[in-house]
Amino acid sequence: MIGEKLKSRREQLGLSLKDVENEIKIRSKYLQALEEEKFDELPGKAYVKPFLKSYARFLGVEIAEEDLPLSPEKTEPQGILLPPNVSESRKNKTSFPLALFIVLLAFGVLLSGIYLALSSKKTNKELIPPPKSSVTPKVYKKPSKQVPQVVSNKKTVTVAAVYGPCWLEVKEDNQVLFSGKINPPEQKQFASNKTLTIKYGNAGAVIVTVNGVTYGAPGKKGQVVKIKY
Repeated sequence: MIGEKLKSRREQLGLSLKDVENEIKIRSKYLQALEEEKFDELPGKAYVKPFLKSYARFLGVEIAEEDLPLSPEKTEPQGILLPPNVSESRKNKTSFPLALFIVLLAFGVLLSGIYLALSSKKTNKELIPPPKSSVTPKVYKKPSKQVPQVVSNKKTVTVAAVYGPCWLEVKEDNQVLFSGKINPPEQKQFASNKTLTIKYGNAGAVIVTVNGVTYGAPGKKGQVVKIKY
């Protein structure tokens, strides 16, 4: 047997399976399978003849072609024919998603075109400045309600005797309102919308106040003074 020849020759040469593995680069377990002719343990039936020839060449063993195991017959895979209805069904299932994809793609392209057109139109509107108007806008002014100011000519004159007695004569236009003497701390007050004319017999003895404003003595002591208010 071919396996026994290989094993016997290896042992004659004093080689172990590991020694042969290191030389011809075939694993020890495959070399042992060749010696025991357990070809099913090889990686595949296609490796049987190459491994045997390489092993025999290394050991110097001549192997006749008829001693080699027969090559495995190649079996051609049988074709599987699908029934017509199954093939047609698959064809229809394949064509329907494709058609749907094409429709969706066309719809997406259409929407993209509309969006780009609207965006471009909006951008152009933003870039074009609005025309300047040559008409000056009218500013409406709300009429202000002016409250008419009432000018009052009414005056109030107060004469107070402070430094001594004083004779007074008070006239409103040509009408005499008061004529007499006032003594400290006496005072007289006269109010009128017309012109008041006051004659002081001792101008330095009195203090005069007109509309709340004090003007002091209209003259010197013993001096006769006539003033219109």
